Amino acid sequence: MVRSVSARVGVMSTLDEIQRLPDGKFHLLGDDLLRRLDPRYGRLRTHGLNDRGESIKGQPDSYVGDTAATCSVAVCYTVQRSGWWNKLVDDVRDAVAASPTVNEVVVVIPRNADRDGPKDKSIDWLSSARTAAGKAILRVIDGRDISRQLDTDHQDLRHEHLGIPYSRLSGSSILAGCQTASMKVVESIKSSGRYDPVRYVQRAADGELYRLWQAACRHGSGGDFRVGPVRLIALVSDSGVGKTSLVCEFTRKLGMVLPVLLVQARDMQFGTEDSLVAFVIQAIQGFLDPATRVIEEAALCRHLAGTVPLTVVLDGLDEAHDPEAVRRTISYWLRSTLGQSTTLIITSRQEFWRTCVDPSWERWMPPTAPKERSPVKVAERNQAERSDPANGVRLPDRFSEDELEAAWLRASQPRQDLFAFPDDVRGELRHPFTLRVFLELRNQGGHLPQTLTRVALLECWLNRRLDTEALPR
Repeated sequence: MVRSVSARVGVMSTLDEIQRLPDGKFHLLGDDLLRRLDPRYGRLRTHGLNDRGESIKGQPDSYVGDTAATCSVAVCYTVQRSGWWNKLVDDVRDAVAASPTVNEVVVVIPRNADRDGPKDKSIDWLSSARTAAGKAILRVIDGRDISRQLDTDHQDLRHEHLGIPYSRLSGSSILAGCQTASMKVVESIKSSGRYDPVRYVQRAADGELYRLWQAACRHGSGGDFRVGPVRLIALVSDSGVGKTSLVCEFTRKLGMVLPVLLVQARDMQFGTEDSLVAFVIQAIQGFLDPATRVIEEAALCRHLAGTVPLTVVLDGLDEAHDPEAVRRTISYWLRSTLGQSTTLIITSRQEFWRTCVDPSWERWMPPTAPKERSPVKVAERNQAERSDPANGVRLPDRFSEDELEAAWLRASQPRQDLFAFPDDVRGELRHPFTLRVFLELRNQGGHLPQTLTRVALLECWLNRRLDTEALPR
């Protein structure tokens, strides 16, 4: 568990935390940081660690090149406390012997090279290390250099490796925090089979969601973004129409360039009204005690009021199972400092949304009708219209004929097989979950029902899953 700032004994510095790392973890931190510090280290390979995460003697800990024996850059780490300078010289000598083609040796230590060096000032360990490096360039990076980098431009690495929350927010740190947290959620959803980016097919719903998001942000005079009056986009529809895969794809693509935080409602506790605010800040910055969170929320919002729009995607709201708690949480969010600087996208089943929605949310939701420039076809616009907050935004929830064909081909199915089906069967397969069930049964070599209707396919799919789970393991 990440410790809060106030929980740290004497508020330990970043340098103190670096010096507490064991050998293997310091090695990994150093590799991650070096890859960012210089393009020469971009292809750095982690090498000399055994199964226990300890450095292997007699060879570089990491290197740049095809093999350790033919590398151009050799990297050595040592966490030794006493007499570390002697170990440093030995490591440089061993690295040059193991890598005769090396032209640069980088030594990374957690110690403060000046303060923690030998008390006998006649010991010139740096000259000895340069001699050991021979013709290769020697670079020494000590704990002070590392802590300075982690405290300024690379706070996401500080958070990841040391568990220290962000304290000097920047646009890059907000983006990195969102990317790290969101990708963990996306990977979890991928592993459950509910999202496959390789087979995902762009639909009218993708274009409409992006248009709604774009309309929720108004541009400032300097070309920057501002969150507009629309701050709540509720995507409400039945299960199985692809809401989760839609927001995963949205997060994955937009999150490459802008901070988008994907949250699953099942991972949250809606016990207090500020639970969503706390969850978002914790996901971006690490665990914070309530007093620190207030300060960090204000700092985060100052950045969001500038050039960094934040989008929070709360998926599967119906999995919270407590409409009253959800209503309190979202109402608090919309009036919070953070909520006023953020666009919140929610997905939910229709029946749950109707039980938790508050009429006062209408002021923050999209206008009733989509704009003329919407990519949604005229025939589909009725699905995207909203008469009151209880309806939310209903995006197109079925594949068009062209989208069905694209999804079929993306799944490596012969085109002629699709068009061999009668129109009514293709109509059934236009439902995203029905298509997924059909393809899963077909690819597993299972017996398909005689009548290819959604109900028959789901029954066959469920029976097959029950049979599989009943088999002894």
